[in-house]
Amino acid sequence: INKNKFFIFTLLFCSVISLFTALSLSFPQSTVESVKNAVIADSGETETTASSSGYDITDYDLDIVVNENNVFVITETITVNYSKEKHGIVRYIPEYYYLLMPNGKRKETRAIVSDIKVENDTPYSVHEEDSGTNIRFGSASSTLLGNVTYKFSYNYKIGADTYKNEDYFFFNLIGTDWDTSISNITFKITMPKEFDASKIEFASGKRSASTTATPDFSVSGNVITGRLNETLKAGEAFTIKI
Repeated sequence: INKNKFFIFTLLFCSVISLFTALSLSFPQSTVESVKNAVIADSGETETTASSSGYDITDYDLDIVVNENNVFVITETITVNYSKEKHGIVRYIPEYYYLLMPNGKRKETRAIVSDIKVENDTPYSVHEEDSGTNIRFGSASSTLLGNVTYKFSYNYKIGADTYKNEDYFFFNLIGTDWDTSISNITFKITMPKEFDASKIEFASGKRSASTTATPDFSVSGNVITGRLNETLKAGEAFTIKI
């Protein structure tokens, strides 16, 4: 990264493109198909509708360290409440996204997911797809009921800088591909260096109808910490832009 800049990128975590304005975000449909975030049913297949999911996410914490080599070290802690017996969940991490260029054109870019680590001896398997990575948590030989917490980390490399004269941090903290509600979202983002905190903006909602979000947050040096005081419905995202 240029020493005069702290970061350059436009990224959607669970969509492939987004246009950010002062009032809203637009989340067009993905151009690729894949298994999304879902619960693993008794058959071992994924259920992808909220009415049949049989679970809610009651806590979702993200810790993101943005490095100057364009690699993010991301730790997620997800607490799931299973109202029906299920084998586990799938966490889908997309690897293709579009950059919105200054000339208004879109450029397809690929990120690389690596160094996946899962804590607490939670059984899991990793499945690569053309469009991204699926982490399947759980075991085919046992079912879950009640509260279960998953903590895992991974590196997310977005590649070389694209914008040469502007800096952006544009990231879906929660993407649109979860098939259930998500409550108690907390986040900590460590940037490579200090930045203009007055430029921080948030949005939440569905791809085609998102609005400005107002989480409680604070900035200390190069670190942003906060909490979203609303529950996201299935298919809704929570996004930050600096």
